[in-house]
Amino acid sequence: MNGTTSLKKLLKKVVTGFIITLTVSSSLGISGNASGAEDCLN
Repeated sequence: MNGTTSLKKLLKKVVTGFIITLTVSSSLGISGNASGAEDCLN
């Protein structure tokens, strides 16, 4: 159970981070550079 819980938390963090990156990119009008920002986060 413990491993499943931490996995869900990790997945939630990844999804949240992806959504934030997407939102920031589109609000700055650089949706074309979204993949570049993603590479920086990794």
